[in-house]
Amino acid sequence: MANEVFQKRGTPVVWSSGGVNEELILSELAVDGTLGGSYFDRGDLATTPAADEYEWEMIIEGFNTAPTIGETVDLYFSQSNDTTEFDGQPTSLPGDTTQTATGPTTDMLKNMMYAGSAVVHSTTTTDELITRGVVRFTSRFFFPVVHNNTTDILASGDDHLVTLTPVFYQGQ
Repeated sequence: MANEVFQKRGTPVVWSSGGVNEELILSELAVDGTLGGSYFDRGDLATTPAADEYEWEMIIEGFNTAPTIGETVDLYFSQSNDTTEFDGQPTSLPGDTTQTATGPTTDMLKNMMYAGSAVVHSTTTTDELITRGVVRFTSRFFFPVVHNNTTDILASGDDHLVTLTPVFYQGQ
């Protein structure tokens, strides 16, 4: 058929404690009221044409104590068209070279783009939470913010991660 449009997946960007591409510290992220975010490792779509649609995946490797079924770990994205005016007002800006930036309060989550939630499905501490979805970025800069909306601390270790994979559309 003529004029078909196909998806082509690009190279994923991975935010993790181990800093595969970008650093995202979620190890032992405390209970509700605290946020883990990549406040100093932001994504940059640059000034050249870039994908606007991304598939995201969030993997939470477990908890330090038995979690409660039905609670969630939530994913948000903060965006900006420059390096100073991010949604949700982080108290330090992404890109700070000291890497001591702190993020927004939970009150400011409502000013960010909600991506989705990983729902606790088991009381076993080592069970993974894996979820994915699609987001569309219309701003040049962005970074993930993870809200531990449970009553349990996330497991220690470097295995929690957020992955963004660009989705390009090609005409055939």
